[in-house]
Amino acid sequence: MWAVAACGVWCERAWANDPSYEEQRLQSFLQGAGLTIDPEPEGKLIHYVRLERRQVLEPNDLLVPVLLPHFASTWTNVFHWLSEGSMVRREVLLHAGEPYRQELAEESARNLRALSIIALARVVAVKTGDPNKVGVIVYTRDLWSLRFEQSFEGVGTSFTLGGRLIERNLFGRGKWLGVSATLMPLTYTAGELYLDPRVWQSELRASESIDVIFNRRTGELEGSTGTFRFGRPFYNLEQRTAMNVLAFYLNDVFRAANGDQVLGVNVDPSLRTKTCNVGPDSCVPSVWDERVLQLDAAGDYRIGEQYKQTFTLGVTYLDKRFSANSETDLKPSQVETFRTAVVPRSRRDVYPYLRYRLSLPRFVTFTNLGTFGRTETVQVGPALEGKIGLPLRAYGASSDGMTTFGQMSYVWARDDALIDVGVEGESRRGRKDGYDTNLTGRGGSMGSRLQYLGVIGQYRKQMEDAITREQVPRDFHDQIRSYFQSLDER
Repeated sequence: MWAVAACGVWCERAWANDPSYEEQRLQSFLQGAGLTIDPEPEGKLIHYVRLERRQVLEPNDLLVPVLLPHFASTWTNVFHWLSEGSMVRREVLLHAGEPYRQELAEESARNLRALSIIALARVVAVKTGDPNKVGVIVYTRDLWSLRFEQSFEGVGTSFTLGGRLIERNLFGRGKWLGVSATLMPLTYTAGELYLDPRVWQSELRASESIDVIFNRRTGELEGSTGTFRFGRPFYNLEQRTAMNVLAFYLNDVFRAANGDQVLGVNVDPSLRTKTCNVGPDSCVPSVWDERVLQLDAAGDYRIGEQYKQTFTLGVTYLDKRFSANSETDLKPSQVETFRTAVVPRSRRDVYPYLRYRLSLPRFVTFTNLGTFGRTETVQVGPALEGKIGLPLRAYGASSDGMTTFGQMSYVWARDDALIDVGVEGESRRGRKDGYDTNLTGRGGSMGSRLQYLGVIGQYRKQMEDAITREQVPRDFHDQIRSYFQSLDER
């Protein structure tokens, strides 16, 4: 399977003749403090590093009538934790007593912006009384971190409505804590999540999320899903090693449905049409239990200066189990047909994998890219990624096979234009023992495809009903069935 994507954006390079809002705020502080930017700081000894942390709103940000008190535009700051100085300092790669390096100043600003809790971030060198020394000013301004987020997707009775209340800067330490809920035609979920980007102020990162699943009709608990991550990611360009451990599970009831109507399936092999209306003895609901467990551990090693090459060696355990649910009320004579013709085949993959990534440590700073008045950094140039995995019976897998993935992209920036072009593909060789829903849970790198299977089932039913009404060759009917079956097996 291959995909090609391209994106173009018009924006502005930072620090042009018309200074951005971020630049204006920085200059206002420097003037008030009597400081001047050193135009040639490279290699000079750092005399001090000073943090200047600002709240979300400041007195002169909003147009407030003079009759209102001075604090009228900033009173909401009481509901926000100002980022702790220790949290800001740990992302800064410049230290007193060391030579000043502009590349480290820029990387420090990128680290602060990557926290997603800093609205404005600048790291600049200022003059001191000694011409051979500079001071470093780390100017930050917080982003509002307590948010209620909502989402909706779907058409008619096939929909997913979600909401999440999350604090992304708990106690001013950059930790995430949130609760969420999701409403779907047949089920609803309730869950929580927690993320600690720096466990005990170290370079370790941990996160977890758990959602419980309820049946909308009965209100009974039907299952749950959870994701747990722990690792040491790359925090700077000079870091050589990283690691990550993932655990994911899903315990759920799957229903092929059109909106809030569960689709039926014929378990009589002599019948031509597979889908049907639930009711006759041979037509049973398309409902089955699924149990998924995934464990993954990987280590990264990165080399190179001009080109960053990352080699990853990891191992994955993936076990998927499917069985008929009690809602089907199958007769003994129908159990085997339902298992072989309807329910996806259970599968267990145990395999080592090797991944290679290549990129350039080249960055360009823009303003007015995703937000107005803020500087944002984009990594530009080519990027390449490839991965190969070998599920083998010798490791405990259900069957021998090979999985491959490849991706190439290029980000081009010139003047006020930004263009991103990419192509990617993946393949799996070996016996098709089931389908891969790419489930990694909330907060994972890939979202679940379960919400789309109802739409696929709807189109499948319409196609098969149309084929039944029209006089078409039998082999064409088999081709349609094979097509939708291939979607299930991914």
